[in-house]
Amino acid sequence: MALPDERSDCLNKNCISGPCEEKFARSSFFRAEISYDGTDFLGWQSQPTFEHSHKISVQDLLEKTISRVFQCKAKTLGASRTDAGVHASRQVVLIRLDIMLGEKQFFDALNNSLPDSILLQKLQAVDKDFNPQKNVALKEYEYRLALKKQPPTIARFCWFYRLAHKIDLDRFFQALEIYSGSQKNFHQFFHKTVDNEKLPTTRDLEIAYSFDKELGVIKILFKSKGFLRYQIRRIVGACVQYSICDRFLLKNIEQSLQGNIIEQDKIPNFCASSTGLTLLQIVYENPNISFF
Repeated sequence: MALPDERSDCLNKNCISGPCEEKFARSSFFRAEISYDGTDFLGWQSQPTFEHSHKISVQDLLEKTISRVFQCKAKTLGASRTDAGVHASRQVVLIRLDIMLGEKQFFDALNNSLPDSILLQKLQAVDKDFNPQKNVALKEYEYRLALKKQPPTIARFCWFYRLAHKIDLDRFFQALEIYSGSQKNFHQFFHKTVDNEKLPTTRDLEIAYSFDKELGVIKILFKSKGFLRYQIRRIVGACVQYSICDRFLLKNIEQSLQGNIIEQDKIPNFCASSTGLTLLQIVYENPNISFF
């Protein structure tokens, strides 16, 4: 995805010439790492404004805040398109302003103007050709599943399933381990749309987990170069459904992950809540960047 500008809808280096080149010479480009509590947001990606909706996307709020504080036009491009309700510890964002600003001035003023649900953690001036969606080596997400009701400060960042008391932990972890490994085909474990139906569904996925018995929370770490839409939530939901319902067989899940088409009613297809999902970090192939 390209970062739009006023003249066209792209920021491709092949079209940087004439007036466009002069405009970029007067612009500021920053690589930012931001954290946000996604509970009250419509996700990262910019969304149409609905008359009676009190929610906004992280991208829209960020751009509007920058424009208001610095009285300039601002455009952003995020590395990962987190869905509504999903949180982020270190989302990577390219920010372009149509004015010249220093790192410290921008960092301090923006952080002081953002709501408590968003924090600008790191900032660095970059070249106009920087694209946060390219040269990604690894993305890390964490999912938290609560087996009992949690205090409000914890509940915002985990999912308490109403039938959690029925979860068979042995069956849950047994199913979870099947999804981990190289060249797994997730063609039946993601949300298909017109935009993603032609994407390759075979991925390498590393999964690790821990269980805090005292807190009653399962923490699941997912690592991959890229994820399909709802892929993590579908995996967690499938493991929950398998652990509760005896009619599902592990061999059907295994065969599906090998690329075979299994009848939909023979594999678990439950989607876990976005509440428990957090983008932890994005690792790049060339991470040599000095942050402010």
